[in-house]
Amino acid sequence: MTTVLIKELEKKVDCLTTDNQVLSTDNQALETQNNTYRIESENYQKRCEHLEEEYENLLAIIKNANRKLYGTQSERYIEDSKNPQLTLFDDIPPGASSEEIKAEMKDVSYQRKKKNRKTDYSKLPHREKIIPVPEAERHCECCGSEKKVIDYKCKEKLHHVPEILEVITEKREVMGCPNGCEGSMKTAEAPKQALEGIKATEELLAYIAISKVLEIGINKMLLDAEFNITSVTKEKK
Repeated sequence: MTTVLIKELEKKVDCLTTDNQVLSTDNQALETQNNTYRIESENYQKRCEHLEEEYENLLAIIKNANRKLYGTQSERYIEDSKNPQLTLFDDIPPGASSEEIKAEMKDVSYQRKKKNRKTDYSKLPHREKIIPVPEAERHCECCGSEKKVIDYKCKEKLHHVPEILEVITEKREVMGCPNGCEGSMKTAEAPKQALEGIKATEELLAYIAISKVLEIGINKMLLDAEFNITSVTKEKK
């Protein structure tokens, strides 16, 4: 009986010994893997520090390039340890929270001035062109009385005649019944334009178009003549 117990204990000891060896082997493998991971972590950390340095260098290069491209000629940056140049955010302490930064900031409003694009034509000669209301609409529809001119719808156009540049003020008649009948007001119809919204008469547009065509034609003739002269010179050589 005792012999059987001893044999069983020996078997258990052998099993435990085997398990201990397996665990020891696994422990060594884990230590090796841990060392490998630690080395990789150190390498990644060094690489991260290197990339941060490269980023700072590139940022400095970009700032210098922007300063040279877009900065004024009188702009200077002084690097002096004794008298350092003031920064834009000196009033904000380092490590300040977002609430403190917002408290230090001041709202600055800026309103862009609108450009006055209205051209002054007061120095040019002016002449008026009256556009009458059609004859069929010159009498009141209610009482039949002849309407009278009570106002004008004015519009200025820039007109050009060779050696003459003037402004024509179109005045479209606005007629109404002298008795004040409702719905009796009529305005002369505006003449049709080649290009709507442009302060230029058809004569001025035609003059500009013809001038451009002639200019292109003359330039083409000059280029053709120069090309022919060059060709003849090369053939002689």
